[in-house]
Amino acid sequence: MEMREAIQKVLAGLPDDKVREVLDFARFIAQENDANDWRAFGQNQFARAYGDDEPEYSEADQKSSAL
Repeated sequence: MEMREAIQKVLAGLPDDKVREVLDFARFIAQENDANDWRAFGQNQFARAYGDDEPEYSEADQKSSAL
């Protein structure tokens, strides 16, 4: 909790427009963290769906399935 208290002390000395900038940056960090969590989730799900035992498809196989 020590870090949050230090941030609150700094914020108390800033004008409102600078506090808004800090808030915007904090929201950006939170959004970035959420995006990273979703990315990791997606990669994990993809890895579960497609394992090492998948068959090797030739270029001809891929072309014939596109028709």
